[in-house]
Amino acid sequence: MYFVMTYAKNGDLLRLIQQLPAKEVAHPIEMVRFYSAEILSAVEFMHEKGIIHRDLKPENILLNDRLHILVRYLLLLNLINSTLSFL
Repeated sequence: MYFVMTYAKNGDLLRLIQQLPAKEVAHPIEMVRFYSAEILSAVEFMHEKGIIHRDLKPENILLNDRLHILVRYLLLLNLINSTLSFL
C-alpha cells in the first residue's frame, strides 16, 4: 500500500516552534492565532467527513511552501460511524 501526499517543504510545526528564539518566552500571538485557526479548520473538516484523528500533535502538522498546514498520519484515525461500538 502506498500513500501519496503533497510535499511539505517547511517540515512540521514542532520544528517551527523549536526554531523560535529562546529569549522569546511567549510565542507571537499572531502566529498562535494563525495556526490555531488552521488546525481548528482542519479538525472541523475531518469531523464533517466522519473522521477522528487520534494523534494530532505538532509533529503531525506539516507546513507547505506557504507555511499553511497539512495533517499527516491519518492511519491513526477512527471513522465516527464505523463498526467500533465504543465510539
